[in-house]
Amino acid sequence: MRKVPVAAFVAIIAALLTAGCRDTGRNSVSEEGIVTEADNLHIEDHEGYSLVTVRDGKNHDRVSAEYLLVDSGAVLPEGVMRQGITRVNVPLRRSLVYSNVHVSLLGELGAIDAVKGVCDGGYITDSVALHRLRAGDIKDCGDSRQPNMEAVMMLRPDAIMLAPYVQSANISKTSGLQIPVIEAADYLESSPLGRAEWIKFYGRLYGKGAQADSLFDIVRKEYNSLRDKTAKVKHKPTVLFDGVYNNGWNVPTSGSATGTLIKDAGGINPFASLNDAGSAQLAPEQVLYSASDADIWLVRYFRPEGPKPLAEWGAENKNYNRIKAFRNGNVFGSNTAMSGVFDDCAFHPQWILADMIAILHPEIEGVRRHKQYYFRMR
Repeated sequence: MRKVPVAAFVAIIAALLTAGCRDTGRNSVSEEGIVTEADNLHIEDHEGYSLVTVRDGKNHDRVSAEYLLVDSGAVLPEGVMRQGITRVNVPLRRSLVYSNVHVSLLGELGAIDAVKGVCDGGYITDSVALHRLRAGDIKDCGDSRQPNMEAVMMLRPDAIMLAPYVQSANISKTSGLQIPVIEAADYLESSPLGRAEWIKFYGRLYGKGAQADSLFDIVRKEYNSLRDKTAKVKHKPTVLFDGVYNNGWNVPTSGSATGTLIKDAGGINPFASLNDAGSAQLAPEQVLYSASDADIWLVRYFRPEGPKPLAEWGAENKNYNRIKAFRNGNVFGSNTAMSGVFDDCAFHPQWILADMIAILHPEIEGVRRHKQYYFRMR
């Protein structure tokens, strides 16, 4: 099966994880909606259908897409279906899902049978989906940025779920096939819980709305309980993320989900003053100037052969040894080839938060790790 270049894939995902919208200090829910944390998502449930509004992550006043999720056999009231709304008949039964993150969520919701196609199949990690992919029950439609349109047409999906950043001229060809395209724009949320709440949208697409709502309630309760544990910490270590790629360094801002995780874990983000664009790509020299005194360094990397030694990481850039965390041996790596950190941070941010608190504040008692994502690099 065809794979995208490893380094490019990791850089894209790392950028997405730090991406976010401007911090509006509010969310998009109205009194009749069910969304409580997400800024860019609004859902109204009605008899036989749900109306879903997605707002532009960088311009909250702009509606990016509207969807009418219509239950099988439902009769719509007059005037509900109007120009500009995409009708989606639910539950979906033959979907094409681009991202492994969303495939994994659908596996958790018990909807994996409705996933008939994926992109970037070499990065699927859900065990059931991986088995179905190898057996040919799920088709690999190629690179997410340049999908095989012949494979898409042969698949005959009832909907395509993709992140807006991968939309291309090729995807526009599906308009003639009248296939609804679902904008999976959860990564543009400014907070971890805001992103996780998109579970509610995806659940409704697959007839798993009640299950998705219950799952999010658990996520929110556990996340807030962990956040409360760091509310009164006296010492807050400075936390640096990732490293140089293509002569740039993507850093999380205070308006990003990763930036929020740093704060909620009881840490200090050296780039918190950048708050209007989520992820920011800086010159390595800028990062070294602002974060050379970082106490903790969290590095996400892809290495199928096993953990990356600290010496190997340091050899990738001679200036890494100028960072205090490197000199003190406080560099913690997450090997994305096996850790699942990219998958879990989207819809289970409480698991990532617990791991970060254990690293930043080992003195705090009662922090239960679901799993360990980051290990000290030696």
